[in-house]
Amino acid sequence: MKSGRRFISSSVFAFACLFCPALADTGPCKPYPPLEVLVCGSGDGAAIVIRDTVSPSKKFALAWRTVDAPPFQEPEGQIDLVVIRLEDGGILSKTSTEYWDTGEAHANRLQEHAFWSPDSKFMIRESTSRFSSDVVELYTIGAEDIVRGPFDLLSLIEPPLHKRLKPYEADADGFTLAIAAKGENEKTVEIDDRGRFRIEVMLWAPKEGPMYYYTVHGEAERAKSAKDKPRARIVSIRYRGVEKSN
Repeated sequence: MKSGRRFISSSVFAFACLFCPALADTGPCKPYPPLEVLVCGSGDGAAIVIRDTVSPSKKFALAWRTVDAPPFQEPEGQIDLVVIRLEDGGILSKTSTEYWDTGEAHANRLQEHAFWSPDSKFMIRESTSRFSSDVVELYTIGAEDIVRGPFDLLSLIEPPLHKRLKPYEADADGFTLAIAAKGENEKTVEIDDRGRFRIEVMLWAPKEGPMYYYTVHGEAERAKSAKDKPRARIVSIRYRGVEKSN
């Protein structure tokens, strides 16, 4: 979904042209004040740090890039989502996304979020579209900044939630999952330094309702070997109530 196209000013293209020579990888992440973004590296393959995804340690973040173009225009090809080390632009992990944001234009109704443990060793990524949380993944960062993951948290939590909903809704499997808090000022996702996490979830029928709210508590485990991935398990699911559409 690549709607929401906007005109990118010529000054941005001028800034992109200053990046010579083009690099296959990124470099240190530095502020670019005119667009209020952090840019990592230069030329083709440079990355833009996604807002509000920097770790508590200020060492890591999520960023997006395209390998064959600078990140100052709507991307035409594959978009990489990377876990990046801000000091030197080191790519610690890479997957794909449809999200992009140049600072002036952005993907329509798509968002990428990162929820970090206080010690910046656990991270939960959430990728959202208009009505749903489409990706919910667990990553861990260990010695020498080695990233393990992802572990698919969405596939872990969605089936038991739909199962709990079936006594109340005949079409429970058709309900959409979105990370959303029932309380007005409540945090949606938290994970601590031991890997214990809480996720606020809503199952709903988009536009029509109703909206069923749950709190999922779980525990994450680090990978036991270099070839392994982190794992997680559900500890408890608590029903928070339902809101009917008007």
